[in-house]
Amino acid sequence: MSNRMKTRMSFGLAVAAVAAVLGAALWVDGTAQAAKEGGEETEITHLYGNHACPVSEDKVDPAAFYEYKDEENHVYARIYVCCEGCLKKTEEKAAELYKTLYLTDKDGKEVAAKDLENDACPISGKDVAEKIEYNGKKIGFCCLNCPKAFLKDPEKHMAKLLPDAEEFEFEAGAGHGKDN
Repeated sequence: MSNRMKTRMSFGLAVAAVAAVLGAALWVDGTAQAAKEGGEETEITHLYGNHACPVSEDKVDPAAFYEYKDEENHVYARIYVCCEGCLKKTEEKAAELYKTLYLTDKDGKEVAAKDLENDACPISGKDVAEKIEYNGKKIGFCCLNCPKAFLKDPEKHMAKLLPDAEEFEFEAGAGHGKDN
């Protein structure tokens, strides 16, 4: 095992320990890559999360995010960032950023999560019996096992729930940590 891999594993374990204490977990795709579907790269046209980095205010990289979890309350989110450098700052105040990004209106007032009122589970297609909160949206599922599949690729599943949502249209571009 290379020193770099050992360092990444050690860093990952340390972050996981801190995140567990905070009630959140961190996963980052270490390489910025386009979304893949069926082995082919596809252009990202919608991003169902924040489009501006909460640290630098630059455009985010869809492959760089902090995954926030409050499993007890069934609340999950991806807090997107522009680069690896902004990730640590995001991690340090993830719960606060979640509320600011996803549960605050443009005037700075706290708002409740918006219920998408979907009748069918986005994973199984069965009737909705349970709900979770993802990026400030209440999403219905047939059971509490289906959110696990949803959270593996939430952008794909959000596209099924909100396919033409103009507010989530996204144009990729260089961010803070990228060559301009």
